Amino acid sequence: MVEGLERLAIFEGLTRDQLRAVGEQCEIMSVKRGETVFRAGESAQYLLFVRSGRVELRFQVVYAGATDEYPLDTVTANGACGWSAMIPPHKYTLTAHAVEDSELLRIKQSDLQGCCDTDPRMGYVVMGNIARTIGARYELARRILVGEIQNNLKQRDPLA
Repeated sequence: MVEGLERLAIFEGLTRDQLRAVGEQCEIMSVKRGETVFRAGESAQYLLFVRSGRVELRFQVVYAGATDEYPLDTVTANGACGWSAMIPPHKYTLTAHAVEDSELLRIKQSDLQGCCDTDPRMGYVVMGNIARTIGARYELARRILVGEIQNNLKQRDPLA
């Protein structure tokens, strides 16, 4: 079994046996600073966890014919990225870049889905935890959007 699974929020609430079943499906990978872990729009085959280092999640913006990426969040030790692997249509919605040398734990979507299919309680717990992660990311994006709207309104307000 891979050590540290019990510290990962997505696996919070799983029993020791359930963690062992998940751990048997995991593999460790290393990425160097500047490497792309996955790109928005790609088939989401893996759910990933940062064991060490930092991974920045970015979204693409197209403006005046040019495309650029902007950071949304940074994932550090014990944080998850790539939860799109567990949510249809199984496409990554953000691009992940290693901002420093990092060690990641990854589990293939079909392997984790197989564990959840075999043990529906595990699936219930994991999907509930993923929903909580999605909610937190949504709240972060909402705060950023509200801040941008407020800045735009200030620029248009002649009394500001």
